[in-house]
Amino acid sequence: MKSNLIVVLIVLVFSLNFISAAENLTNEELAIVCVENSQKILDDLSAANFSVQRINDTLKEAVSLFEAQIILKERRKAYDYSLVLPYCAQIEKNYENAFEARDAFEALFSFYNESISDEMNSSSIDAIISEIANELETERYEKVEPLIEMGYNEISDVRTSYTSLNLFYRSTTRGLKDFFIDNWKTFAIAIGVIIILFFIYHNTVRRWNIKRKISGLEIKKGVLKKLIQDMQKGYFEEGNISERDYTIRTKKFSELIRDIDRQIPLLKEEFVKIDNKHNRGGGVNNNVVAARASLMAVTGSGGNKKKEVPSAPVVKKKVVKGKKGVKKR
Repeated sequence: MKSNLIVVLIVLVFSLNFISAAENLTNEELAIVCVENSQKILDDLSAANFSVQRINDTLKEAVSLFEAQIILKERRKAYDYSLVLPYCAQIEKNYENAFEARDAFEALFSFYNESISDEMNSSSIDAIISEIANELETERYEKVEPLIEMGYNEISDVRTSYTSLNLFYRSTTRGLKDFFIDNWKTFAIAIGVIIILFFIYHNTVRRWNIKRKISGLEIKKGVLKKLIQDMQKGYFEEGNISERDYTIRTKKFSELIRDIDRQIPLLKEEFVKIDNKHNRGGGVNNNVVAARASLMAVTGSGGNKKKEVPSAPVVKKKVVKGKKGVKKR
């Protein structure tokens, strides 16, 4: 206990010394450090196969402004090196956003491969994938996060539509006009039957929908864990990931996994409540146990064969986007 306390005190002293040293730097010294760090960030992003045109332009503006202050100082005119600092802060922010956006995109694409088969109509998903790839290519990382969420929702919708309408589409070989003309009575009866079945099996449909959501979350969680394992291997064993990148990406993935772990118990609880309500009046306990066993079966098996996680920063299914596009295998 004493040794741990000593270590903490030593770290605290060094931290305070570092902060004090930073506070004692002049604006000129801070600007020099700022430009040097920004150049290193540019080199790191370029080595990681990111587009760097936007950051390069920002860095050029910072260097130009820094050189202007040097000239003003030499001519004994008013100068202000602090004007350079906001440019460096923007470069640092873009650096963090770049890795977060690409990691989220890779996780989405892995979930895509896990969830969508070749028979499903994935054109709407491909459009979102293409748009995300374009935002990464043009370094508009702040626009990627809402598109990622849109991608997950679209994948879930496509899976649901395929399951519900697959048999209907296969049996429909004629145009809709002929179908309604020749079978309007049958169609009307079918609608009536569907409505009746909906009221009868409403809870069954809700339970199935909850199972589908839990299954999707489990697949997404497995993909995120696999990405974390690969990242840990790259950092601890292969040494090809910097400490800053490792920290940023681990934090982002951990937040996503915690969010999934928060959603799954709520869905399971809702499932049991629905089953309990549906079977109220007799044999409730047995049916609740059966419901829980059914949930364990859903969350314990993936159901889809995993495909290889793309290694390139920009990846797509059946679409090639520039030099960074990747075909789905």
